[in-house]
Amino acid sequence: MKENKKRKNKGITLIALVITIIVLLILAAVTINLTLGERGIFTIAQQAAKETKLAQEKEEAELDRGQAILSEYNGTAVGKKDSSKNRTLSGKTEETAYTYKNPIIPQGFTAVDDGAAWYYVDEAQTEVKGWNDGLVIEDEEGNQFVWVPVDEEKVKYEMKDWEGSTVALNGTEVTVSLPNGVDSEESQINKYHGFYVARYEAGYEKAENETDKAQGDTAKNNKTDKPLSKYGVKVWNFIEWDQAKASAEMMCNNNNVKSGLITMTQWDTICTWFSNSGLKVDGNRDDWKQYYNLIYRGSGWHAGRDKFLQNWEEGDYNTVDMKDAYITASGLNNGDYHKSIADFTGSLWEWVAGHGGNINYDYYYRGGGISNLSCSDCRKNSGRWCYDQVGFRVTLYLT
Repeated sequence: MKENKKRKNKGITLIALVITIIVLLILAAVTINLTLGERGIFTIAQQAAKETKLAQEKEEAELDRGQAILSEYNGTAVGKKDSSKNRTLSGKTEETAYTYKNPIIPQGFTAVDDGAAWYYVDEAQTEVKGWNDGLVIEDEEGNQFVWVPVDEEKVKYEMKDWEGSTVALNGTEVTVSLPNGVDSEESQINKYHGFYVARYEAGYEKAENETDKAQGDTAKNNKTDKPLSKYGVKVWNFIEWDQAKASAEMMCNNNNVKSGLITMTQWDTICTWFSNSGLKVDGNRDDWKQYYNLIYRGSGWHAGRDKFLQNWEEGDYNTVDMKDAYITASGLNNGDYHKSIADFTGSLWEWVAGHGGNINYDYYYRGGGISNLSCSDCRKNSGRWCYDQVGFRVTLYLT
């Protein structure tokens, strides 16, 4: 009896063992399939690794492409000027490669990522994306400039009489004063098919002492010094025409770039560029944000107008009518940006590098100040005239 019981127990153990082995084999098959099968873990991991590698290679290629455009190594950045004064493109020296769609970046400047993209759209590397959106470059001190493309069809490089302008030139000959070493405005356009304009009205640093503060706030600000083209600095007003010209020419003066006071033709060309994008630049300037009859508010350097004198303060401002109008630091009002250029109409009128036949009176200034006037408006006065609403703006010449 005991013997039979033992045999029975042994039989049950063998059956259980067989079942266990079968289950283990099934589990092994499932595991192998999950691990090594077509949709297995290893296959998925391998595919993910391939996709990650491809993504990395694509990212590296894009970075290399961007670096070739934005950086200034070995003279191969877009439009970089090398020491031999040849414009270069991907290592090639090609004078004809540069058009209004392919601007030059001067040596000592870099492109700024500010809404306009700097990269080629074709394999031939003849067109840069964003050329018509307001490409911004910056020098080593943080001053910013915007590329103005001139195609001589839609955007012609010419003076123009605008509707509603206070001064109608009507073919009046304007004598232009260019920086030393610059042959003519036309030679710049013929070579480079555009020009750079300061992004902001000329400004200056915060006064270091009470004497400088008094001069900058309420008196003629005729010190000759390098201006700034930066966001949020005090705009340089109370300056006579000749001092504005001298200071503008101090900003850049080397073998690659020279700076100067914006000219009448450059101003009108920018107006044409704006007009082509649908902005109303003549007549009433309802499309612009900085004038007496509009509420605007912000925070930063600002100066209230009281008997044509100013006292700059830093803090919040909120103006609703003429008596409370403010002149603000550069670029504070977001509504005054177009094509990346700030303050082209307000808060100041701006001297331009030109005068008419009467040298004692016919010095021109543009831009409307803080009044209900357009950025195309043109006025004139004595070059010795100083006013709280008159400043200046700088442009660049590539040499």
